[in-house]
Amino acid sequence: MYCPYCGASNRDEDEVCRKCGKTILPSKESLLPSNLKIGWMMFWRCLLLFEILMVVLYFIELSLVGFVYIIQIPIIIFLFNWAGKSIAQQKYGFTISSFIGWSIYWRLLLCSLPIRFSVLVVNRYLVMSENIFLAFLVLVVLVLSLFLIIIIMGWITTQVIFSQRAKE
Repeated sequence: MYCPYCGASNRDEDEVCRKCGKTILPSKESLLPSNLKIGWMMFWRCLLLFEILMVVLYFIELSLVGFVYIIQIPIIIFLFNWAGKSIAQQKYGFTISSFIGWSIYWRLLLCSLPIRFSVLVVNRYLVMSENIFLAFLVLVVLVLSLFLIIIIMGWITTQVIFSQRAKE
C-alpha cells in the first residue's frame, strides 16, 4: 500500500506511514466508495472520449472508423494514461510525469478476465434458451459485472498512481 500523502511504500497491514507518520489505512467503509468513485471517473472519461472520437470519425469519413477499431487498444491505453494523470492531479494534488496507461490497462485486463469470462458463459446460455428468467439473469450479471469492473478500475488506478508517485 502506498501513502496518499508522501507516496512511500508501506506494508498492507501498516496503519501509519513509515516515512511521514500519517494515518494511511482506510476504513473498510471508505475503501469501496473511494474505489467506485475513482473507477467511475476513469470509466466515464475513457468511454465517453472513445465514443466521441468514433462519432466524429464516422461523420468525417466512414472508412476511418474501421481504422480506429484496429488501433482501439492503443487509443484506450492513451486514454487511461490521460485519465489516470488527471485524477492524480485533481484528487491527490500531484503530477505524474511517466506514462501510466499501459500499467492501468494490463492490470485491468488481467483482473477483469474472470468477470468477462462469466459474462460470456451466461450470455451463451441466454442465446441457447429463450427463457425470460435467463434474460433477466443475464441483465443482472451484466450490471454486476460492470459494477465490479468499475471498482477494480478504481483500485488499480489508485495503486498505479501511488506506485508511480513513490518512484518519482
